[in-house]
This record gives sequence, structure tokens and C-alpha cells, in this order.
Amino acid sequence: MSKVIAEKHSIDAGSQFDGQEPSTDPDLIKGVKTYSSDTQGGLFTLQPNRDSDGNYDDPDDKGQVRIIRSLRVMFGGQSSWTLKITNGTDDFTWLSGTTDTSLVVTDNIELMPDEQLKLETTGASSAMFALVSFELRLFLII
Repeated sequence: MSKVIAEKHSIDAGSQFDGQEPSTDPDLIKGVKTYSSDTQGGLFTLQPNRDSDGNYDDPDDKGQVRIIRSLRVMFGGQSSWTLKITNGTDDFTWLSGTTDTSLVVTDNIELMPDEQLKLETTGASSAMFALVSFELRLFLII
């Protein structure tokens, strides 16, 4: 069983992706968990939709492996950036770059249920956005 989900963060001009969760509440727009423009963001929890009580829309979604299908970032000018996989305690640098204006990644990267993506930038001066699409995959252990 699998399904595709996406998460989008937008950063105000003059601010940076700082590896934190956005301070705004997300809206579900055309199947994309979308955060309005903010001064912080870049921690992609990549969790499926939950109701206002924190319950998963589909209980089978809890604890599934996430497969990153694509990552698209517009940096709003030249920016140095680092993309990490984190479990909240330890960070592993997956990709990094300097003087880039955009980034497209289409690798199939698996994240365990407790892992998240963390994007950090320096040097960008214009508004930025990042969109991560992923698939939840239920693995059956026999």
C-alpha cells in the first residue's frame, strides 16, 4: 500500500530556511500540506494528514517509512544551503551547495518513521519556497 503526499514551506524575503518547523498552521491545498509564508521553516516532518486532535486520517499511516520522490527549492537568489536527515538528536548531511538559485532532487531516499528532512540556507535575500513530495510505504513483516 502506498500513497503520495507533499509538504510546502515558504520563507519571507530577508529570512532563511533555518531548519525549524514553520510557526504557521498548514492548510491542505490540492493534496499538498501548505504552510503560508513565514520567517522560519525548513524542518519537513513529512507526516500524513492529522485532524485537530492529532489523530491520523488513516491510522495505518502512523510509523510508515517515507520515500522522498522529489524535492524542489527556489532559493530566491544565490544561496548556500545544506539538506540534512535528522532524527531530532543527530543530523546527517545528505546534500549541500553554494551559490545555487534552485535545487531539484529526484532520488528515492527512504526516511524511517522518526526521521525528518532539515533544510538550512544562508545568503538568500528574496522569498523562497521548498516543496517535498513523498510516498508512504507500509512494509509487512512476515
